[in-house]
Amino acid sequence: MDAKKKIQEAEYFLNQLRNIPQDSDEFMYNLSAFLNAWRSVLDVMLYDYAEKFVLGLTRDERITERDFEVAAKALQHTQALQFIKWWRQQRNRLMRNPLWKKRIIFVHRGYPPMTRVYTLYLAETIALSSTFTIAGASAKATATTSSTPNAIPPSTSVPSDSRREIEVRFRDIPDRNIIDICDETFKEIREIFEEASQRFGM
Repeated sequence: MDAKKKIQEAEYFLNQLRNIPQDSDEFMYNLSAFLNAWRSVLDVMLYDYAEKFVLGLTRDERITERDFEVAAKALQHTQALQFIKWWRQQRNRLMRNPLWKKRIIFVHRGYPPMTRVYTLYLAETIALSSTFTIAGASAKATATTSSTPNAIPPSTSVPSDSRREIEVRFRDIPDRNIIDICDETFKEIREIFEEASQRFGM
């Protein structure tokens, strides 16, 4: 089933995105590849199920949803007709996903407008010192310890583990991390694929 390979391809590029600096060219290349693999799952499913239902359509020719439906009606193939009805519902569902239009832009127009978000993480280290005092009397002696922070002015605090992160976000979706959107999108297409396998077999 080639749609499964497309799922694996999309997952591969999603994993690449997680390990690449978001402000790099490689991130954009992998984002474009992810969107292409993700979007192609539904199209490839038409070919997979045209073969499964033996509709007389092959991968040597372009198959549209209309071609699939016409062939299914001509053969009076009930399950194939149920499939194409379900397939259209899933396509309409995905068309509401913000990445649907982004894929069209990446493929046909170039890269969409992006916004860089910089986050700086700072940590402060406060040093502690210990003092040991002995208080004594003629009959007995007791020992006490106390721990007090050094008086370090805020301006001289020692920073540690400071780091900077850069996120690239779609300009029209400024409050969402691209990786989070891709994660949700991938889960959605995987659920569609799994539902197709359960309902129509493969």
